[in-house]
Amino acid sequence: MKIKLVTLFLVPLLYYGCANLPKNRSAYIISDATQSSVFLYTQGTPVSSEATLIKSVKISPPLFMVNCDSLQHILNRLKMQTSNLGGNIVKIRKYAATNGFGSECHKIRADILYSNRPIENKMSHNKDSNLFVYRYGGAVLLKPELIVGDRSLGKVKARFSKEFNVSNRGETVVYLANSHYSDTLRINITDNKKYFVKVGIKYGGLAGRAFLQLVDEEQGEIEYSLYKNSITH
Repeated sequence: MKIKLVTLFLVPLLYYGCANLPKNRSAYIISDATQSSVFLYTQGTPVSSEATLIKSVKISPPLFMVNCDSLQHILNRLKMQTSNLGGNIVKIRKYAATNGFGSECHKIRADILYSNRPIENKMSHNKDSNLFVYRYGGAVLLKPELIVGDRSLGKVKARFSKEFNVSNRGETVVYLANSHYSDTLRINITDNKKYFVKVGIKYGGLAGRAFLQLVDEEQGEIEYSLYKNSITH
């Protein structure tokens, strides 16, 4: 009984301590030169046969999966490591996102390579698509309905990744709803621009809640491609 009581006391304490550990934010700052000279290839993008493998790396979430780094921070660190090792390509071999305690955590296996002719990786998608919605795993019972304008686009289940064409220009309302809650996002749709909307999960109370997050285009291209390929591979 004493052991059980000690365990029940220590687990929340360890969780709280890990969740509030300070991070070295300077480790995430990447120079413009490194950003432009190191290319990121997602799972579905082949690497040239002449590319030389420098090192294979594995990134896993921290203890208890709390206070996890964002995907953008992890990719920046990978690019800096690649540059320091004399490489110019980060090839993602395997990617998975998991919902930890209050944050989304990421597992990545990647190769660091050097190529004489690296090519910038561009996401392949329908040229008419301008709205990209994605959600990874977690809270499988949560299946809110996605509504854009006055059109229902179906249920957003775990491991969801779809692209749509929104023909109307100007302010468009993206609406996420089920019987218990809703979330709304307003987007100003313009020509020749892509919009990436991430459906996140926020835990609390007896059940989780889904919410909408508009992601900038550069980050959205990468995240959407990683999420989509992690589902199909």
